[in-house]
Order: sequence, then structure tokens, then C-alpha cells
Amino acid sequence: MITAPLWGQKKLATTEPILFMPQGFVLAPLSGYGYSNAVENTVANLTGVNPAFISCIGQFSVGFSYHLESKMKNSWIADIHHYRLSNYLPQSVGLVLPLKPFHIAAGFHQYFSSELDHGKITVIALDPTSGTGYREVGAIHPVSKTLLSKNSFAISKSFKQKTNLLHLGVQLNYYRLSHERETKVLDGTGGMDTNALDSKLSVSKLGYTMGFIYEMTNLKLGAFYDQGVKFREPIEVGDFELKLPSELIGNFEGIGDFEYEVAGETHNRFSLGIQSYASDRVKILADVNYLFRSEAENRQKNRTAQMDYALNINIRLNRYAQATCGFYNTSYYYDSDGSFGDMNSKLRATFLMLGGILTVKRIQLDFCVADSHWLSGAWRKQTIVKLGVVLH
Repeated sequence: MITAPLWGQKKLATTEPILFMPQGFVLAPLSGYGYSNAVENTVANLTGVNPAFISCIGQFSVGFSYHLESKMKNSWIADIHHYRLSNYLPQSVGLVLPLKPFHIAAGFHQYFSSELDHGKITVIALDPTSGTGYREVGAIHPVSKTLLSKNSFAISKSFKQKTNLLHLGVQLNYYRLSHERETKVLDGTGGMDTNALDSKLSVSKLGYTMGFIYEMTNLKLGAFYDQGVKFREPIEVGDFELKLPSELIGNFEGIGDFEYEVAGETHNRFSLGIQSYASDRVKILADVNYLFRSEAENRQKNRTAQMDYALNINIRLNRYAQATCGFYNTSYYYDSDGSFGDMNSKLRATFLMLGGILTVKRIQLDFCVADSHWLSGAWRKQTIVKLGVVLH
């Protein structure tokens, strides 16, 4: 509900949160290996995984992937719905160029993608003559769209230690945030322009990732640290004029611009992974991610650190094909007063995964299907399909 006379202010003392929907953060490491980001993956996903991984690739390689997902019937409080943006764009692109003694790589992936449909919001005006003290003068329908892309440049080097290998990598990340809010007028809102409350924002930030992979005969250990970035940016709503019926508040008119700010962040993350060969054909991959919360969030006591984990089994069927099955578990910790129910259980998700890799000469095709309908909370039930192509 919006009270119309408030729009006469120049600056609104409010902050619009962005990057808060856990459903909007893309599961970047999904591949034919399941969910694995510290030790094993494909060239198409290199921007979202351990940068030391690129020196494990022995030849020039280029790849891309697409991400498809089902729509969720329920995804947030107050009947706010989340949808993924830009399905026509590749989810990720990666390129590796071996240049002795280093490997150089560049890539891109959609880090966060979300369209929030806020539904119908009633606009009211104060009316002392009515029994309630206000009168409904119309309704608006706001839709917020947020897309955060991550572009990277990485360098990696391998060091031989007797029969073992140590891979070290560092990556520079360029984040590009695009955020806009479109507001449609549903009913006759007293002369409000249909574009009156539209706003747009585009801003960039830099971050880094660094990690290692230690490769032994039948075992790989990997870990990396990914620095998060924070956004707190002013955003302006364009010129508009709001006219209310003459009998209300002395024909109140509000003309001008509005300024508020948007704020959000990607959290610092430490990831640890292991790959172990159970036999010549079977390997087990396990990953743990630890997300650090910011000092501001800790002071507010509304978020705590988060730990995600994944386990996958990869089977080499023959010289051309591999199959993978496993799961990925992610949680959401929010310390609230219970006004919106148990958000933690609604946002908990466990994805069951089935994937495969097919290699024909220099072309590698991979896919992964991840489904969370069976073991997840009410706001995280969906099916994701990831498709990738790599040319060696």
C-alpha cells in the first residue's frame, strides 16, 4: 500500500534490497560432473570455479553453456514471485589458452538473475471525510529486474613435485550490475504517468578469486577463496506529476524527482573440494562452500554464515561417455521475529542431480538435470537443466 502524499518528498529515507533472493543466485558450477567447483569442471564454467583448474587443461579450449529452469509457483513473502531473466543469453562462456609456463583464461557467467513481480499495490490518499481516514485512488504493479554478470581474466601455473602436481591460480573479476524497476498503472490513479515510478541503474565493481589444486595419483584436493562485492548506490525516479481529486488534501500536487538507494552484496566464499578414484572407472567428488556474512548483517542479527555441500559419483562408461549422479544441499539462515513464518525451512533446498558427458573427437557435450521438488522448502521447488559444449 502506498500513501500518495509521500511522493511530494525529494528524497525517500528508504533502501531497496537487491541480490537477496537465494533463488536468483545461479548454480554456476553445474555441469556433467554434477556440482563441483573446487577440483573438477568444464571450460564453459571456468569463471565460477577454482581458477587453478585452468592449468589442468592441456590444450586450447573454448566452451559455453545454457541454463534453463522451471518457474516457481511460490518464491517469497507477500506473494512476490521470482523468475529468471535473459534465458536467451548463454549462462556462461569460457576460453583457455596454454602459454608456457602459464595458462591464461577469460570467461563470463550470469551470477545473479531475477525478475521480482510485486503484484498489485494499492495507492491511497488521506481523506479525513471518510470513515477510514483514507481513500483508495488507484493501484500500481511494480516489477524489479536485477542482472549481475561476472566477467573474469585468470592466470594459472603448475609446479611438479616428484609424482604430484600443484596448480595455483588467481582471477580478476569484473562485476556488472543492471537493475531496473518498471511500474504499471492498473487503475485510474489520479493522473499518475504510467512511467512515473520507473528507474534504472547500472554500476560495476571489481573482485578477485585465488585458489590451488594439489593433484596426486588417485586423489585431488582443491580450495579457493572468492572475494564478494558490495553495492550501495543511489537511484533516481524520473520527473513525474501526481494529481489527486480536488476534494482530497486541498488538491495536493507532487512534482519532481525521487531519490532512494539500492543495496546488496555477494558474500565472501571459501570452497574446499576433493576428488578420489574408487576404481579406474569410478571417482567421487565432494565439495563444501562456506559463505561469510558481512559485519552489517551480523550486527543486525538477521543473517548468519551459510554452509553448502555437494557429493557426486562419476562413472566412466567407455572412452566416449561418462555418467554422474549426486546431490547439492543449500540453506538460508534468517533470524526473524516469525512475522513471515519459518523462512529458513521454506528457502532450504536439496537438489538431486543426474548428468553426463559425451566426448567425440575434439567436441565435448555435457548436461546436468538438477531437481529440488522432493526434499526442499516451499519456495525452492524447481527443475534446472544445464547444457554445455566445449571445443578442444
